[in-house]
Amino acid sequence: MPVSRKRKTKTNRRRSSSKQTSAARDLLDVLDGAGRVRTRRVELGRPVADALIGELAAGAATRDQDALQDELCARLGPVLHELVQRPVEQYVGAEDFAVSLVGSAAAAVKAALLGGEPVAAAWKILDTTLSTVPVGLIERMGTPVDDLRRLPGGGGLPALTEVAPATGDVRWARDRYGSRIAVLARFGERWYLWDIDVCTYRPITVHSGFHSSPAEALDAWRAGVGDFAAGDAEWAGIDDGLLLESILPRVEGLLAVGAETIAQHAEYFRSRRLAEALLDDASSYPVRPAVPGRPDAADFVAWQRNRPAEAAPDDLDDLAEALAEIWPADVSELYHCCSPHRVAHVRLICGEEFEAGYADRVAALLPDWVTWLADRAGTPADLLQHALPYAAGEIHPALGDVPRLADYQARVIE
Repeated sequence: MPVSRKRKTKTNRRRSSSKQTSAARDLLDVLDGAGRVRTRRVELGRPVADALIGELAAGAATRDQDALQDELCARLGPVLHELVQRPVEQYVGAEDFAVSLVGSAAAAVKAALLGGEPVAAAWKILDTTLSTVPVGLIERMGTPVDDLRRLPGGGGLPALTEVAPATGDVRWARDRYGSRIAVLARFGERWYLWDIDVCTYRPITVHSGFHSSPAEALDAWRAGVGDFAAGDAEWAGIDDGLLLESILPRVEGLLAVGAETIAQHAEYFRSRRLAEALLDDASSYPVRPAVPGRPDAADFVAWQRNRPAEAAPDDLDDLAEALAEIWPADVSELYHCCSPHRVAHVRLICGEEFEAGYADRVAALLPDWVTWLADRAGTPADLLQHALPYAAGEIHPALGDVPRLADYQARVIE
């Protein structure tokens, strides 16, 4: 019988010390190779970063840092989008380019210091860049500021701008399915919105950016979610700090999904930097009591066998375990959510994860699986009926084609 490619044959045999040493050497070789690849990518990104820093320099002196950061982010969108679509030998990842960008900004300050030229504009660009790139990346690459301060004239460089913490109450809103979450925080005079989709294998920020007011931000989120799914959602205080921490974007490294749009790339760094600032106060948010863990596939099997007029397949246990493997479970308290995006995603992954005949048998269980989860969670009937066409592989004309709904990075109306 075909089986999931995720299932691995396990062994309890202990490695011999010689095999352990060999494995350690192999790991070091892999890490060393990854380091060389990253260094090469950073070098490939430097000419592009030099050009971007040069473009920012023209109006830097007359702009405040918010305006300069907005321009930096706007320019980053198409730049990052082009870099990650290059052939593999020319590819530069977003986090590789962060190193290139900081290096180019620091080089401009160094050149001004050594040339005896005014340094204010170059310093403002470096300061803005360092306040936009996530701290997690800066810590990995190291900040060049100490080296700059040791140069002739560098002792007079001003202090770096601290990223201001969020002011006022942090808020969120959730759609009727529960798996599309808006998070809103005030920074200075503006409000930053994260539109987070938890329908696929891990939370994805599908849209983010500044707004002038909470009402404007809520309207923008509702437009991306759709009136049916958004319902009467309004802003509310954060009542689960652990859930907030689990869904906000962070530095991804080797786990990066890819395929961001230009708009998503524009906010790629800033959305993570501001999320870090938000999570600095994560311990101050309430924590809900423990929620029930995700149900076992055996619970579904028992439910399925007890249904009237249902002829369960002989290998129902195996099929149910296979379906449980591919159902998104990264955020366990949202396991029960059955949005059209999640259902379409699972159906697509089913076809990619299993051999053809077996995939069809697993997918055939999906409508009942969705019905079971909805029944356990008390999901309103209209939400269930809206999602079931995707479980059956049908196309819902109001929502578009299934492959688009299954896209990790898609901002879908449900």
